Amino acid sequence: EPRQRSIRATGFKRWLRSDGGKYKNVMGGKTNWVGGTVPFPLNPVFRPSAPLPDTIKEQIYKDYRADPLANTPRGAAQKKLTAAMESMLGVGTAKKLREGLVTEMPRVSGPRFHAVPEGKPFSAADAADVLGRKPYQHIIDR
Repeated sequence: EPRQRSIRATGFKRWLRSDGGKYKNVMGGKTNWVGGTVPFPLNPVFRPSAPLPDTIKEQIYKDYRADPLANTPRGAAQKKLTAAMESMLGVGTAKKLREGLVTEMPRVSGPRFHAVPEGKPFSAADAADVLGRKPYQHIIDR
């Protein structure tokens, strides 16, 4: 007795002969998305990064075959990430400072305290004299 094809299989074959024909044979070197320039036509905002080229995949596989314990895909990814982070953060590039920070910093004096007895009067002119500055009133009057 001849074997009957399921409705799903016949529908799939029909789709391959019509709209699905362009997805049957993959075009080399470029994406083969349903939406043309985007993978999902109903979500045009989603634009995934390009897949790895075959040359990089082959190199990863060669490294793995050379030493499977040391060159696992996870280990290779971690090495690349670590190297990228170190270069971004500037780790390992111990450069001497071009100019000394101590000589370039402006000299700032510390806080100045002057003890005044509670009963003794202490005016703005007295404060200016202690700090070695002009009285505030003289500056405003100018």
